[in-house]
Amino acid sequence: MSEWPAYKRARDLAGTVFPVSEAVILQTARKYNIGRKMGRSVIFSPEDCQQLYEALNPCSGLSVAQSPPIGSSGGPSADVALKKALELTTKNPRKKSGRDVRPKFSPSQCTVVALPQPSLKRR
Repeated sequence: MSEWPAYKRARDLAGTVFPVSEAVILQTARKYNIGRKMGRSVIFSPEDCQQLYEALNPCSGLSVAQSPPIGSSGGPSADVALKKALELTTKNPRKKSGRDVRPKFSPSQCTVVALPQPSLKRR
């Protein structure tokens, strides 16, 4: 008879299998879509543990299949940076400043209400 695969929770892996916290394991699992949700827990098969190892250890030389593609520099390309800069400059032109611009509030209107002073008389 074949054995059942051994499934582990993140708290079982934290500190014993991987030298990181449970939160780091769960965050990495969510990022790379590793593990299976079972109730409130996320369980990991031995294959999932291997994928977690590859995702947590960037020096392993292996890449996780579900990882997002990265450019050669790891940063945004010049085209993307230019498009973003153009969007920022053309969508919301700056407001004019000077005498012709109305202030957002009127100094003549007072919204403060004076409360009556408590009486200091003793009975």
